[in-house]
Amino acid sequence: GGEGGGGEEEEAWAAMLVCSDGEGGVRCESRVGLPGNPILGEGKPENQNVALPFCHGERVQMVDMNQEGYWEEALKMRPLLQEFESSAKAGPVTVIGFPEHIFTQSSGFVTAIFIGLQERYFGSFVQRVLDEPLDVRLHYGHPDLLDKLHFATRGGVSKASKEINLSEDIFSGYKTVLAGGCVVFREYHLVGKGRPTNLMEITGFFAKLSSGSAASLTTRDVARFAASAPLVKLFSYYYSAIAFYVHDVIVMHVTVLIPYLLAMLALVGLDHRFNNYEAQPLSLFALLPLLLSLMTAVPALCMVLVERGPRRALSFLLGMAITASPVYFIFVAQTKSFHFARTVTAGGASYFAARRNASVLHTPYHELHARFAHSHLYVAADVYVFLCMAHVWSVSDRLFLTTWPTWAVASCFVLAPLLYNPQQLEAWQVKADVRGFCGWVTGGGWEEWYARLHGPPARGGMAAEDAAWNEQFGRVSVAAFYSFIAYLIPLQTNVDNFAATRGWVCEPRLVCTGATYLASLVALAAADLRPHRSARAPSSRRRRACYVAAATLCAAATLQLAAACAVLGPAGLARTASLRKRLCVAALCVYACAGAVGSVLELAANMRATADVAAPLLRLAHKARDYALAAAVLLPVGALAALRLPGVVHRALIFQRSFVDLDMHGLILYSSVLAAVALAYALSSLDWG
Repeated sequence: GGEGGGGEEEEAWAAMLVCSDGEGGVRCESRVGLPGNPILGEGKPENQNVALPFCHGERVQMVDMNQEGYWEEALKMRPLLQEFESSAKAGPVTVIGFPEHIFTQSSGFVTAIFIGLQERYFGSFVQRVLDEPLDVRLHYGHPDLLDKLHFATRGGVSKASKEINLSEDIFSGYKTVLAGGCVVFREYHLVGKGRPTNLMEITGFFAKLSSGSAASLTTRDVARFAASAPLVKLFSYYYSAIAFYVHDVIVMHVTVLIPYLLAMLALVGLDHRFNNYEAQPLSLFALLPLLLSLMTAVPALCMVLVERGPRRALSFLLGMAITASPVYFIFVAQTKSFHFARTVTAGGASYFAARRNASVLHTPYHELHARFAHSHLYVAADVYVFLCMAHVWSVSDRLFLTTWPTWAVASCFVLAPLLYNPQQLEAWQVKADVRGFCGWVTGGGWEEWYARLHGPPARGGMAAEDAAWNEQFGRVSVAAFYSFIAYLIPLQTNVDNFAATRGWVCEPRLVCTGATYLASLVALAAADLRPHRSARAPSSRRRRACYVAAATLCAAATLQLAAACAVLGPAGLARTASLRKRLCVAALCVYACAGAVGSVLELAANMRATADVAAPLLRLAHKARDYALAAAVLLPVGALAALRLPGVVHRALIFQRSFVDLDMHGLILYSSVLAAVALAYALSSLDWG
């Protein structure tokens, strides 16, 4: 801590080892002088490196505050230390890893069981393979044993730069491997570990891991490791570290893009050329998240099968199915995908401070909305809307055979925070959630969240001008897409006009609007053009003029589409077959127009000339969207809570002591569910004609 000198201008810093003085106070055992404040980056790794000089002996064990030791395990420390001298690996052993016992798994909540199982098979099955035969196990955190002398002469046990070293532990592994050290894994010793138990903290934990993994890809340590490792070891490293997140990004992004593609093809009348609805190739892509969630549970099932036998494994499988574990795994996969992709493209990795709440506590809806709106709820709303567009204007009535997995994935994004939230289907709790959300929006909480969400974007190492250009280009592209959809809906609804113009390509208003959007993109491109044979960036005045021109052209194109919708819309909607379809078409058109207008407001709010006018309108539009989204979520929840029976079933499902060692309550529950499934199957197979 800081220590005042002779005057105010003098300040000395020192790291001090303190202990109890036996009378309720503390006394200083020893101190090490420091040149200044040691906390320059992340606090946790800085504290570890500052504490390293006070560790006695040649070895040091890294133990977290949420870990515990066992007396019988302490007896094994002597042979564990001997592993530093007796390894058969080529280089000196500098890190020894061993498993953890996740004691929070028995807390009685299903998400605690899910995260406990994930951590258990990662700490045993996965790391066993990473050690032998892949030889790519690194330091993944505590409670590993480290060679103190090796790391003290190489910069400490952690790297602590902000953002780029968010996952501070793994850099010890990079450091020792590049220096010729070896990492081994032994399973005869373990320590206790407490993991987060509710969904909010679990997703925050995975967000921190995925952001830290993405940030580590830009470090010199990874570049040097990749350049020096042989090909087989490089592939093994990719499998064990990066691929765990990259595959989630690919799968979830492909799944989310499918509705946009289907809606566009259906609106222009070309969906039958890309999908014959027999082989259903698009459904294979949409099934990837479901398969991924099942594959995530396979290692845990194999672990129970090997350790407890087939009967316990069957019980475990039934428990995972009844508690809707695929919903949890798909939701977590989207969390990792969102934060990994955002960190790669824009940077901004940050540490998540866990509150260690008990899993039996209810999380208010406004906290769920603030955490998951940007990464899950907005995405699910877009997927629902574009799937509806595809179904309304598809030439086939068998489209659901292709899109049902995408409907399921989007439903997982919405249902997981509600399904794994205690007391969510209690009527009194739903009323409290509604009052809490309204108070959060009107009391200033929403404004703070909005300002944080729409604050200055992270640049991810890019220059400010390049980051601004990327942001504006994305906004113009989104505005063009939504406007195009908003234009096609009334045009497709007005069948006579659509046939008279021989298709959407020949429609003059569309050609004019497309040319205007193209001109706005050209204006944006001109903002970044450098002078011939010069590396000098364009002047700020030129960039500002190009941005204003792009915003003006984008707004003009959107107004053209709005005018076209007003002309074409009513006549076509009047001839639509049913009231339900007329309402659906009107709602879809309003959603697309709102998306286009919102994108234009985003573009204008980032321009100095129009920010004062556009920013309040944009804030109002976002607030209206959040109100509509909260109503769409809470109204069905309130209807279910009024029935009371869903609340009883919900409590029975999410509070489980174990999937393996069933008590009488678990046996009755599983037997009832199996009997209900068998009865439903028997009734569906009867010939009611």
